[in-house]
Amino acid sequence: MRTLNRELGEMGSETEWETDTIGGRLGWAIKGQPPVGKRRGIGLLISRLEERKAPGANYPSISGYLQDQVDPPLAFITAAAGALGVREAWLAFGEGAPTEQEEAARREHQDEDDASSAYSRILSTLPDLARLENLDPSVCQAFVMYVVRLEETIQALGGNLPDEELEDLAIAAWGSMTAPVSRWQRRTKQPIEPRAFADYAMAMLTALSLSLRLAAPGLRSAEDYETWDALSGGRRKVSDARAHTMESKGGNTDPGLDA
Repeated sequence: MRTLNRELGEMGSETEWETDTIGGRLGWAIKGQPPVGKRRGIGLLISRLEERKAPGANYPSISGYLQDQVDPPLAFITAAAGALGVREAWLAFGEGAPTEQEEAARREHQDEDDASSAYSRILSTLPDLARLENLDPSVCQAFVMYVVRLEETIQALGGNLPDEELEDLAIAAWGSMTAPVSRWQRRTKQPIEPRAFADYAMAMLTALSLSLRLAAPGLRSAEDYETWDALSGGRRKVSDARAHTMESKGGNTDPGLDA
């Protein structure tokens, strides 16, 4: 058994372990442990597992796990993940990134990619919304955020919404949100002033966002909803500046709703 431990300690790098099996991930994590005094490798893991009173805290068992001869019990995986500083889901199933910090970064990057894709898809579907981007981009951002949260809420509440229906959901949400303005325009035969419409849209989106929070209170953290405050708090300055620039150039700032 000392030979096994010595081989683990003398390997050139962590990446020599294939992480597509539990044994490979366990070996990768053991190799990545910084030594504590003279303790290292399997010996260090065993001492940490013994402190946790975990099963399989011995050389024969760990040798079998490393060679994928036998699957470790859940109690061992839980204890080993804590001892090695890796995520239990990664160690057991290879899901996500090894550590919590790496997983948070991975999810943030994925969220950014998803948000960017959703933004492009929705704006290409709604020309009226796209025309608002130059006047007040915060309205566009808030609307896209609302549609994405609406999709997540529907799914969290048991609804089945395929990814390709995001555009249809955006069209329905935009129609519902702008219906009062459209009716007003038809009755008065007057176009709505663009900045007034932007104010109206942000107020509606803030209210709709809060309704989603009530519908599925555990879906998002409080910090996530603070984004609405950031968008609405800084939007008027952007709106005024962009509208002034466009008007001075003789540009059309009408959002295009039944004009």
